[in-house]
Amino acid sequence: MTETEFRLTVNGAERSVACEPDTPLLDVLRLELGLAGPKFGAHLTDPRARQVLTQAADMAGWDTRVRRHGTGYGAGVARYSGVAGYCAAVAEAGTATRSSGSPRFLR
Repeated sequence: MTETEFRLTVNGAERSVACEPDTPLLDVLRLELGLAGPKFGAHLTDPRARQVLTQAADMAGWDTRVRRHGTGYGAGVARYSGVAGYCAAVAEAGTATRSSGSPRFLR
């Protein structure tokens, strides 16, 4: 597979990176952009965070999704410790358009 150039806004700054389109975003952030903060599964030891993330994935129909070429799925969960609040988000994104270089968010 050939590399594609992507433009991302990370921590308020626009960054460009060339990678294969199926490279996981976490790998791009950590390996290509050198960011040490993003971690895989950081909140997955928290039972409530897992429950919220699972419920969001269920609501998005992820258990019945069909993998399509040029699309990817992402999920995230945030925890606010002051009031024990949790928030989860799931997304389906398509490959970047040639004119904008930005990914297409399908849902």
